[in-house]
Amino acid sequence: MIPLITSLSTAEARALLPQLHALLHDAVDSGAAVGFLPPLAAAEARDYWHSVFGAMEAGHRLLLIARQPRA
Repeated sequence: MIPLITSLSTAEARALLPQLHALLHDAVDSGAAVGFLPPLAAAEARDYWHSVFGAMEAGHRLLLIARQPRA
């Protein structure tokens, strides 16, 4: 199946915080160049996502995700 790319609202993004947090940790721990160095502290990841949510609420940022379509 082809993944769907969708834009999240701030409320949807906040509801997915545990998954977003885990995704960021996995990316950093795997060596991805995403602006953080391992080990990524939980507080640093939390602060990052809260800054993203603030930018979304202000209309300065979109958060796009890829999801598998539901059957």
